[in-house]
Amino acid sequence: MTGVQTCALPIFIAEVEPIYVKRGIKKDGSISYSKRRQVKLRCLNTSCNKEFVVDYSNAKRIKQKCCSKACSKKLVEKFEGGNEKHPLYTRWLAMKQRCLNPNSDNYIHYGARGITIADEFKDSFENYANYLMSLPNCPSSFPSAKEVDRIDNDKGYEKGNLRWVSKSDNSLNQRMKASKYASKYTGVNWSITNNAWLARITYEGKHTYLGYFDNQEDAVTARNEFIIAKGLPHKVQQLK
Repeated sequence: MTGVQTCALPIFIAEVEPIYVKRGIKKDGSISYSKRRQVKLRCLNTSCNKEFVVDYSNAKRIKQKCCSKACSKKLVEKFEGGNEKHPLYTRWLAMKQRCLNPNSDNYIHYGARGITIADEFKDSFENYANYLMSLPNCPSSFPSAKEVDRIDNDKGYEKGNLRWVSKSDNSLNQRMKASKYASKYTGVNWSITNNAWLARITYEGKHTYLGYFDNQEDAVTARNEFIIAKGLPHKVQQLK
């Protein structure tokens, strides 16, 4: 099964000096020892990467792939059956839809505004999931009330711009971010990439993009003219 980092083998570095553990007392009174092979591994938590030593016999256990319980808690795979069973998989798909699919209802707020996805996340769910699970405040279990937030609303889904926040904090952040690009008109939104106002029409589930304009008034005027020319049932908006 192709999965997130939790399915990977331990990152082996080298075998080190064995240790000898006391087992008991022999009949002749001498102490009995057992030899235990030791190996040095690197923590699978990519934000940690700490080297640590474990028993060779335990190196294949999931918890022995990480240097601590805190790291292993983020990486232990609790869901079987493939990526689609992972709790972050639907978030990954939704992110791609709103950034890459012009027919998505949320595309106007993301892809049309120039919000992009780093290639390493866009092309690989494993990379996306592993990075999120290595971030501070990552939920220890799912489902969780925490959500993924972009720190800089002008930047896309990329390393250094993502964090875990509570749902209430995320809602507050979204309202604050939205106010910066708030439009006075329906169907008009600010595009970061083009540094202009984008006009669009949605009818029968299909989005039509009408172009980019220097100001909101020109954008809504173009939208009104399109509505009239096509005989659409949309309301013609008055300039404010």
